[in-house]
Amino acid sequence: MEHSKGPWETDGRVGYLDIVCPKGRIAMMDCENDAFWDAELEANAALIVAAPDMLAALEFVLPCLMDINASHPQALSDDELAQIKRTIAKAKAQP
Repeated sequence: MEHSKGPWETDGRVGYLDIVCPKGRIAMMDCENDAFWDAELEANAALIVAAPDMLAALEFVLPCLMDINASHPQALSDDELAQIKRTIAKAKAQP
């Protein structure tokens, strides 16, 4: 499964905040309650918008980290490498 290509951005409107890409809306964050429109909502939106870039960065560095670990055993623990692999799989909706 492939995600929508970026860049992803936020598009604020009264009552909701859209997460959009060049193809259109990816998600809508409902913020009808003015009390919910706060720093936490904006931080959540920023995290969602950054997701494609973070996935690309993890996919880029994983082979490098594995090469480093092959030359310098335990530079990273097996658990740390496994966490990176699980995170990539989670982002791609893979088991």
